[in-house]
Amino acid sequence: MRKLNSYRKNESGAIAVEAVFVMPFLFVLSFGALDGSLLMLDNHKMESGLTAAGNYLSNSANPQAFESQAKWLATTGSIKPGGEARIDGWDSSGVTINYRNIANPGQAYRGGENIQIVELSAAYDYQGIGIIKLFSGGSLTLSATHEERVIGSAS
Repeated sequence: MRKLNSYRKNESGAIAVEAVFVMPFLFVLSFGALDGSLLMLDNHKMESGLTAAGNYLSNSANPQAFESQAKWLATTGSIKPGGEARIDGWDSSGVTINYRNIANPGQAYRGGENIQIVELSAAYDYQGIGIIKLFSGGSLTLSATHEERVIGSAS
C-alpha cells in the first residue's frame, strides 16, 4: 500500500501523461484548420478565375470565339495555353460555359430585345492534406459559378 501511495504523491511525468491525451486532439484540430484554410483558398482561386473569364467573355463582341482563352484564363490566369495552374489538378476541361438569353420586352433595360448572359461553372475534386476528407467520408468537390451580362464592347 505504501508503494501505491508513493505513486499518487509523485507528480513527475504528469505532463507527459496529459500530453499523450491532449496532443492527438491538438494535432487533428491544427491540421484540420490548415486543411480548411487551404479549401477556402482553392475555392477563392476558383471563383476569381471564373470571374476573370466571365469579364473577358462579357466584353467580347463574339464570346463564343474566345471560349478557349477564357477557360485558360480561369484556370491559369493567362489567355495563352500552358500556364501554371491556379489550383493543382484543375485544368480548362473542368470549366463549362453556357449562354442564355433573357427577354427584354419594351427594352426595360439597355440593350436589344434579348439580353445575353454568359454562365461559367466549374467543379474540382479537392485534395488538400486529407483531414477534411477523413471526416467528411471520402471525396470533397468544390464547385463555383459565375454569370455576367454580355455587353460586347471589345472585339
